[in-house]
Amino acid sequence: MLVNQLIFRGKGDKIALREKGATYSYSQLQARTDHFRNYLYARGVREKDHIALFAKNSADFIFSYMAVVSLGGVVVPLNTMLTSREIFFILKDSRVKHMITDKTLDLSGQYQDSQIPPAQ
Repeated sequence: MLVNQLIFRGKGDKIALREKGATYSYSQLQARTDHFRNYLYARGVREKDHIALFAKNSADFIFSYMAVVSLGGVVVPLNTMLTSREIFFILKDSRVKHMITDKTLDLSGQYQDSQIPPAQ
């Protein structure tokens, strides 16, 4: 049994997550995770793929993390305070195939001229 299955098991309407006044039950967490898992699968994410997660601490980070894990993927979390040089080293070293980013991050300035290394 995967860790995400253990987390959701028997929790139902109990509160799983609070963020900025919003609460998410375990059922809602599972539904959002399942929805995003299906989205990732449709875009080619498969078991053992390394997926970079470049996002702020948020509910969306949790949904994304759990979706990748539920597919059997490997999450490569990236701290939003890293420099572009550090990020690209991690991306290359970890053989990332896909990258999930937080839509609220302003990536246009710091990373505008950067090139993501090709997946190996």
